[in-house]
Amino acid sequence: MVSLKDIFRIRLIFLDRLDLVEAVAEPTIVSGAPESATAILRGADELEEFLIAAGIDSYLVTSGDPLSFHGTVSYTLHRAEPKFIVQNLKRRFEDEDAVQLKIISGERIGDSEWSAKVPVSITVSAQSVTSSESLGRVRPWNEKA
Repeated sequence: MVSLKDIFRIRLIFLDRLDLVEAVAEPTIVSGAPESATAILRGADELEEFLIAAGIDSYLVTSGDPLSFHGTVSYTLHRAEPKFIVQNLKRRFEDEDAVQLKIISGERIGDSEWSAKVPVSITVSAQSVTSSESLGRVRPWNEKA
């Protein structure tokens, strides 16, 4: 297990669902860490390949409102393989498509369907490899961006 100060995190920003994803490495507290990396990924297969190469093994769920008076935010880390992360994202986008089709066709939408939102971005992390190692692994994608 890597030190908490050196956990490698990547923010995945969905520019066009899974068809176009920007992956931005978030800085760590470790001094002397190499430069950050940004990659543009095209499609679920390339996203999964990227997550595997980076050693990603978890995703972060954020809840709360950082802009509220108390600024209470909590983070929960969930262990998951890249394949599960990508499959879960695919399912969420497909669910959103199904809701849109129901709206267009005039069908009734359930409460859970109204509250389900597709993510704009998520944060994934690597718990078992250092930031330097992960950055080195994703360098080929960084150079293509």
